[in-house]
Amino acid sequence: MGRLIAIIALLILVTISGSHAKTTKKCRALALEGGGDQGSYQVGVLKSFVEYLPAEEVQYDVITGVSVGSINAMALAMHKIGDEKSAVDWMIDMWTKLKPTDIYGSWNFGILEGLFFEEGIWTNQNEVDFLTETFDNFEEKKVHRKININTVDFDTGKIYKFTEAEDFSRLPSIVVASTSMPFAFPHMRLDGHAFVDGGSVWNVDISGAIQRCMEVVDDEKDIIVDVILCNTAQKVRREDTKNWSTMNNYFRYQQISKYYSFLSDYEEIERGYPDVNFRYILVPKDDLPSSLLTLDFEHEAMMQMIKIGEDQARELIQSQA
Repeated sequence: MGRLIAIIALLILVTISGSHAKTTKKCRALALEGGGDQGSYQVGVLKSFVEYLPAEEVQYDVITGVSVGSINAMALAMHKIGDEKSAVDWMIDMWTKLKPTDIYGSWNFGILEGLFFEEGIWTNQNEVDFLTETFDNFEEKKVHRKININTVDFDTGKIYKFTEAEDFSRLPSIVVASTSMPFAFPHMRLDGHAFVDGGSVWNVDISGAIQRCMEVVDDEKDIIVDVILCNTAQKVRREDTKNWSTMNNYFRYQQISKYYSFLSDYEEIERGYPDVNFRYILVPKDDLPSSLLTLDFEHEAMMQMIKIGEDQARELIQSQA
């Protein structure tokens, strides 16, 4: 009898312990927007997150990335949970060394060939080669977190979400599919599809991050979401636009449209997931030192954007302490 009572007591203890562990589990998700060389701003934000937040608060279980956000998402996801500082140091090193020619190159006959005979002004084969070499430098060829890399089928307009289940060797092409901005770059052809930049439809995937978190926890109350944007409807002085071309005006229109589209989507997601903790939404306060096309990848400008992201995130964290 005494032995039976002891077994029952042990079972009760295990049940209570398991229940407690389940209720204290949190799923932390990070959603990264697209934005060309402004992805460097995201790295600065993450640097301050790692430096000024408790370690467990930046141990993201889920990361979603669109366009350049997919590069930063992969950089984090290829580091183990708990290695966030090493991940951010690696990202800063990558962005510090990044050159325009790592992302795109000219066709043999230049822009005219791109305009009239190819699917984009520049070739993005450079990016495929750069990411292949970069990812191959990871000794452990593995993705350690749940990820969504968003791209769009150019023929159907359907959003595709590639995940950590993909073979590691395909990841460079998948990321390039997410970053293939129409007009600027050719489509990325994979699995019988012609993929283009995920931002063509949706430039940040917050709902996808929440849905992936529901694979980790049972209750939306246990989900914590951080969002880092690159784009804002930045103020442009009228005198600065006097010499703008038609293309300048078009990309300015795109910038404003995407920003307010995000605000509308975000408010809808908040209403749809009232119990989720939307913790930090980082948006550049002022103009980032990048062109409207955001494809300069100029070293000094990217270092400035890292610093802007770092300072803004630190100020936000300290203001809420």
